[in-house]
Amino acid sequence: MPRLRRQIQRVRGHMPHVKRQIPNSMTLFNIMVGVAAIFYSVNNEYEIAGGLILVSVFVDSFDGYVARMLDATSKFGSYMDTVSDFLAFAIATSLLMVNEFNIHPIISVFFVAAAMIRLLYFMRTKNSTHFFGVPTTVAGGLLATIAILRPNILSEHALSVWMSVLVFVLSVLMLSRKRYYRVEIKKRRTLTFILAVMASLFAINSRLFIIATMCFFLGYISFGWMSYFRKKDVDSIIPE
Repeated sequence: MPRLRRQIQRVRGHMPHVKRQIPNSMTLFNIMVGVAAIFYSVNNEYEIAGGLILVSVFVDSFDGYVARMLDATSKFGSYMDTVSDFLAFAIATSLLMVNEFNIHPIISVFFVAAAMIRLLYFMRTKNSTHFFGVPTTVAGGLLATIAILRPNILSEHALSVWMSVLVFVLSVLMLSRKRYYRVEIKKRRTLTFILAVMASLFAINSRLFIIATMCFFLGYISFGWMSYFRKKDVDSIIPE
């Protein structure tokens, strides 16, 4: 019995370390997904690349909840999360835009730079109830949904022009001082409901699921700018 008791105590002693690695493992998985999205973008597998970027969006949305639920937040996990976001929502997304829609490389580079600045700035305000500028997750997710749906109502040249404009606008919005409130999942019941709705939509029609996801991103971006017309305030680029 004393030996069994010591073994149980030893296992309990390792539990905090194991719990801390669960959200880190999710983030590491997200890094691998981002790298895979880069490879598929380069190989012109646009739908797969866009789908992988969306997978990164959803994993990135839930790993923070898991970390808080297990009380396993850490600086290392925060750094890993930033690397994961940069790979998926900056590098992979910009390559997808260049290869699928033939946007100008300079605009693509500007998007990557804006995403990097946005992520570094976000690290300073991560514990706040709000943040400034469109999140890289939303910008990358919106572009990924468009890449998957790929509207055919425009010519190749017109589509390239419109997508170049959209990528440029999203880059500026990521650097803007417009306040966006953090969307956090605090209850397990809420998480279960969201996952059930997402799974149902995907099971009914995967294209409908992508459209609904795109509408959510557009709605979130629009919601932040409604206050502009109410308060008549002026945005500026992040100063420091």
